[in-house]
Amino acid sequence: MKYSFLANNPNLKPSRTVDYELGFQQRISQSSAIKISAFYKEVKDLIQERVYTNLPAPLNSYESYGNLDFSTIKGFSFGLDRRRTNNLQLSATYTLQFANGSGSDANSSNGLNNRGPIRNLSALNIDERHRITAVADY
Repeated sequence: MKYSFLANNPNLKPSRTVDYELGFQQRISQSSAIKISAFYKEVKDLIQERVYTNLPAPLNSYESYGNLDFSTIKGFSFGLDRRRTNNLQLSATYTLQFANGSGSDANSSNGLNNRGPIRNLSALNIDERHRITAVADY
């Protein structure tokens, strides 16, 4: 008979974030401007479920949460702003973003294996490859 339970972990740490952004803004006419920026964000010590196996009977294994996950988000953004002219104001943005990591949430690798944490990079659920936003006000 195999027995497993979820144990509390009082040693969990808060996640750590390092965030960089470099941008440029230029006026191209009396009423419009462009904005270009590139960004990079790294998050460490995210919480992930971990399985501890090969323990003596009757326990056999147990599960706990630990600071195992990480993620990186990188991309760039291009924007165009047009001030109100003849009662029309426009704002448009295009963003290309890549979000990779070892898990999207604390239980994302739950049930995948019983041999320890999985450290493969994959696209996260916050990955937005192409995002276009536009606002027009008349």
